[in-house]
Amino acid sequence: MLPLVLMACVLNKEDSGGSMPYCEDVATDVALDDETPLGFTAQALVDRALTPSPFAETLAWESGSETGLTLTLGPAGTARFVESTAVYPEDGGPAIGVECFDRIELDVPMSFVTEDGRLDETWQVTLVALDAGSVTLQLPIEPLELTGSYDVTDDITEPDYDEVSMSLRAAFTSAGTAGELSCQASGEDDCEDGETCSAWSSQFDVGSWGGEG
Repeated sequence: MLPLVLMACVLNKEDSGGSMPYCEDVATDVALDDETPLGFTAQALVDRALTPSPFAETLAWESGSETGLTLTLGPAGTARFVESTAVYPEDGGPAIGVECFDRIELDVPMSFVTEDGRLDETWQVTLVALDAGSVTLQLPIEPLELTGSYDVTDDITEPDYDEVSMSLRAAFTSAGTAGELSCQASGEDDCEDGETCSAWSSQFDVGSWGGEG
């Protein structure tokens, strides 16, 4: 299982609507060699994810085939130390807690190219580190804007979908890199005026590389 950052499950102030607890982030720009309150520098992200780049991996498509993958990161862009604090509504709100993670973030370009030509992409990504041992990234992708030959509609088993989204997750540790591509299709059943329509969503894996991070 990838050691991925769990921030995606935590609301920010705008998404909470003022009625849910959320994480308030305060970002401070740092130089790569600046010591941070986490006890390591942004250079640790460079050493872990950028210095070994490019990575030559094998991408296993969920359909059963395999292809060579070249993943290239860098050069390093802006680095930030992000202090993240839990904020709870003054009226109490739901009796739930949130976990907020102080972290270092580093913005870099990334190319993601497979030998079979199905993916030939360049993205701007944010590397995240909670400690010096692991660097992660999580990237939403617009599947209809991919420049390779991969067609997400070939993998959708639900014919009557309204929307489809795609995401990439990756981790970089001393063991190398591991990651996965996944998609989610969603839709709403047709109904007559006045009836209650049911919504649905279907998640499926596209491909993965590496082992456990």
